Amino acid sequence: MPRDRIESAQPLAYTAPNYATKATPAADLCARTDPSPTLWLAIYFSDLPLAVFTRKPTRIEPDQPCAVCQEDGTNALIVCSNAAALRHNIVPGISLRAAHSLTTSLQLFYRNAVAEHAALERLAVWAGRYTSKVVVTETQTLLLEIGGSLRLFHGVDSLLKSIDSELTVLGYKHRRALSITPSSAGLLARTQSGAQVLDAAQLTSAVGAAPIDALNLDKRYTKLLHGIGAHYLRDLLRLPREGLARRTAPHILHTLDQLLGHRPDPQHFYSPPRTYKGQLEFSDPIDNTDRLSPAIQHLIMELTAALRTACSGVDSLTWTLRHYALPDTVMVLPLLAPNRDDRHLQELMQERLERLILPAPVDAIALTTGLFQPLPGNAMDAFADIALQEYTRQTALLERLQTRLDSSSVTGMRLHDEHRPEKAWQYCTPGGTGPTLQYDARPLWLLSSARPLSTRDGQPYLHGRLTLSTECERIETGWWDRNRIGRDYFSAITVNGVRLWIYRELKPPRRWFLHGYF
Repeated sequence: MPRDRIESAQPLAYTAPNYATKATPAADLCARTDPSPTLWLAIYFSDLPLAVFTRKPTRIEPDQPCAVCQEDGTNALIVCSNAAALRHNIVPGISLRAAHSLTTSLQLFYRNAVAEHAALERLAVWAGRYTSKVVVTETQTLLLEIGGSLRLFHGVDSLLKSIDSELTVLGYKHRRALSITPSSAGLLARTQSGAQVLDAAQLTSAVGAAPIDALNLDKRYTKLLHGIGAHYLRDLLRLPREGLARRTAPHILHTLDQLLGHRPDPQHFYSPPRTYKGQLEFSDPIDNTDRLSPAIQHLIMELTAALRTACSGVDSLTWTLRHYALPDTVMVLPLLAPNRDDRHLQELMQERLERLILPAPVDAIALTTGLFQPLPGNAMDAFADIALQEYTRQTALLERLQTRLDSSSVTGMRLHDEHRPEKAWQYCTPGGTGPTLQYDARPLWLLSSARPLSTRDGQPYLHGRLTLSTECERIETGWWDRNRIGRDYFSAITVNGVRLWIYRELKPPRRWFLHGYF
């Protein structure tokens, strides 16, 4: 018998340090007064290769066998299959030819690693609402360091419930596990879904129950370890370190040390982009705008999750509907102020869809934004929340009107730096501001064009003789653009007590005109 077989009587290689033997209940983790404990949540998306093709809102029936295959040398192997395909014994690892022999109704997809990585990065952005420490791995897994988030989400159970609920809405199946080291959390998520290792005393036994295949070692090392009777990690942990390193490679010991927390395991945290680009492809083209709503809701949820992570908003959304044989349909949805309210954004898009006539069926829908913008409001103002709510209500109404009636039908007005009264204003976007001009009293109602007044003995009349103010305002300008004016403006009172704004021309015949009402 070789000296380094499992049955060897030599001392065990991994003797646990003096950790506390009492496990910490999950409910007590968020009640500690010491610094936040290190706790890693791993979320493993086992069907990610298939989910990028079949998750909502596609039209694949639940009983439709679907699978994803990948080239492996000269063969094509199944790497992922749905429940309907599993009922036909189409399991990961069998050849493509064998899968076709088991059923004739198999819908096949070829693995798209780029789409998988993009989906995982979008999920990392979504996970940023729970913690700023998110890691994207190469094993279809997200790692979240949630120790500092437990108080905010009222404990482990509440946080996990929220994550499970949102991932269900997003259309992703997942497995998850908690552990005190990142590597062990990822391993347990893949092999023991639902495991919670909250104390070092539990770590060795939990990791030891995982199969060696879960380490994703080189095939020759996996075959060698199976050959000496090691099928689970607990079998490896019984082997002497020297013999294990001699028969395999030092990096295997390094991996085991990181799993058990005996060696540092630094992680590279994901840094989300400051823009958003998302797309959903449909298995069958969609020819009805009502059926686009689930896809729109999904993309907006991803966008708003990214905005919450960045503590930002967006001031416009660009929607692209892709058609097979016609140019894309592009819709720009402008906003009056940066926003990240998913319900409001969905309502605006629904208003636009009600007026949209599709030129052709839609094969895919994409959502893009510009750079994220800071949200309005001042956190130091005691009444900032009230002011922000009122501002949000006003802008929400204007945005809905612009979406329903067209942006050119809803405008604002602002002052313009011009002495001629008829040119001293201009249209602008609602809420837009202009210069603050210090004029004498001006009427609220200015006529679109001045109306001539009758005169008697050189005095202006309107339903009777007008009583003029003793002071006048002279405006003489416009010589540079061939619209020169010369006027003396007066405030006048009618016999009925109505206050008018009138003027007399400086040049002969020095006529009188009515220009506005106070």
